Amino acid sequence: MVLKFNRSNPSQETDPFLSEITNQSIRPPGGDVYIASCYQALLDFYTHEERLKSLISQVKTKRSITPEYFANLLFRAIQFIEINEFANPSFPHKLANSKSWAKELAHIFDRRLDMLTEILLTRNTTTTKYQRYIGTKAILNALFPNENLVVADFGCGGNYGLRGLSLNLPFEELVDHTPGKLIEKLASHPLTLKLGWAIDRENPDDPEVILWRRACQFYPSEFGELPKVLEFERQVALADKILFQQSDIRSWSNGHVPTLIPKASCDAVIISTTLYQMPADQEVIIYAARKILKKRGVVIVQDFAQKSKDKKHELEFVSDWFKPYSYRTFIYSESTRWLPWDVLRWKGPRCSEVRPGEEFEKFTSMFKLPGQSDIKI
Repeated sequence: MVLKFNRSNPSQETDPFLSEITNQSIRPPGGDVYIASCYQALLDFYTHEERLKSLISQVKTKRSITPEYFANLLFRAIQFIEINEFANPSFPHKLANSKSWAKELAHIFDRRLDMLTEILLTRNTTTTKYQRYIGTKAILNALFPNENLVVADFGCGGNYGLRGLSLNLPFEELVDHTPGKLIEKLASHPLTLKLGWAIDRENPDDPEVILWRRACQFYPSEFGELPKVLEFERQVALADKILFQQSDIRSWSNGHVPTLIPKASCDAVIISTTLYQMPADQEVIIYAARKILKKRGVVIVQDFAQKSKDKKHELEFVSDWFKPYSYRTFIYSESTRWLPWDVLRWKGPRCSEVRPGEEFEKFTSMFKLPGQSDIKI
């Protein structure tokens, strides 16, 4: 499907928010035709709809938000309204072209503009995927073989990660380009969680939070996967070793963790697909994670990021989320001198394909495979 850029309004060519909507109308997330058509309709809508121009202006003024994040949030907000407010029986299968989307957008702006505005000004996307914890499980099994672990998950989203890991629920198939398919091998070992601390600003079991997560969780063409997700959620609900703490990590300061987690009590802290939403706070959050780690503990960060060229302790967050291998897994520990090591690189954020990162060999020098001799790279 080829969608052309609307050049009738020159401002679209210079406004970064409109440029990003244009980019994603041509290269939509997941190649989803419904998203592409929606973005094309939005571009056409912009040429004559002052309310859309005003809405974008409000978001720019009141939020610190990247064009990429805005475009993603905008579609999630529209999808939320379609599913939960309109209960639209035609969504998404009758919205595969910009003409049908144009009518739907007019309907949203006429009847739910206040809701759309509130979402764009206050909400953050949440796209919890259990598959994203496959690298984390491999790292934990590598560094702490056969140990009973205490692990915290900062920004747990739907709280799939620790609950799924505690039950050793299987992952989807992985295309593993690491030597000897090391990550696949490590992730196949059972992991023993003695205790897990899941932290997020919203309670993942709150009905309203679940509705918003659903709108963020799927591309429109993926809604057929909902029964599988519901069955997974039924399974993880059985996890009894994971304690949830409601707290906004963006509000933390001076390394203070305002939860019940004792200092120096955790073997690992996971921060997955979270810091890209708050890049200025990354040092404070990493420092807070260190406060609750045991001496030989590790922080595992997975995000759209690369190591900073100028600030060696920090990550730079990339804007092109769909560029292959821009989604990466980093570790911080005493062994890394609290510098981020680029350990794994994923072809996309769904984590179905992995290859070694820059410090992969350094990482493998830190451990032995359970029951095996030193790993040779």
